[in-house]
Amino acid sequence: SVSSLLKIALDVAYVLLGIITGGLILMLIAAVFIPFANLNLTVSDDSGGLQQPLTRPLLLFGLGAAILAPTPVAALLAALFLWCLLALALADLRFFRLPDPLTMALAVLGLGLMLAGDGTGWPAWPDRLVASALGALAGGGSFLALRLGYRLITGREGMGLGDVKLMAGIGAGLGVAALPVVTLLAGVSALVVAGLRACRRGRGLRRAGRVPFGAFLALAAAVVWLLPLD
Repeated sequence: SVSSLLKIALDVAYVLLGIITGGLILMLIAAVFIPFANLNLTVSDDSGGLQQPLTRPLLLFGLGAAILAPTPVAALLAALFLWCLLALALADLRFFRLPDPLTMALAVLGLGLMLAGDGTGWPAWPDRLVASALGALAGGGSFLALRLGYRLITGREGMGLGDVKLMAGIGAGLGVAALPVVTLLAGVSALVVAGLRACRRGRGLRRAGRVPFGAFLALAAAVVWLLPLD
């Protein structure tokens, strides 16, 4: 029957996802003990200048997802969610841009991660769908209000729409309750980095230069997922 075939297909998919999850762990073990001198993924600027290795951060995020997620499906979604956050952080650090395809992918992955739940089936998926939608609205809406308010008061832009879309994706994946922690952690981290930069350059904090706040938001969201407070 159709139901039997569907059950078999789901069982096969579950096994495959389990294999993927185990593979993530094995890859991390290899990354810790093998230098990856010839296999390391890197990111560099347009001129081919400074390159930064990505293999270990990617595998560490994958391992965190494999260990902390309750099911293989959630592990795969969580790994993709964390990798998307890492890509957004690198894009903002390097180019001061948060590409729309990445912020859209983050929102979709966040929704999927929220719907995957904790493996218990509770709360029901409609409630998880509502929680994801509320998180997206709260994250994106609050930052849109900040953006409009800052422009109204100062007459200039202080935050791009990319940050608004990023927070919507973070809210979709982490929920409303995590947003204050993400924002606080990102704000404190950005302030510390800006202060250190100002001290190094011998300038005031106002002249410390642009701060890629989206990068701090993305990394703070990853930390909050990997180190939940509850």
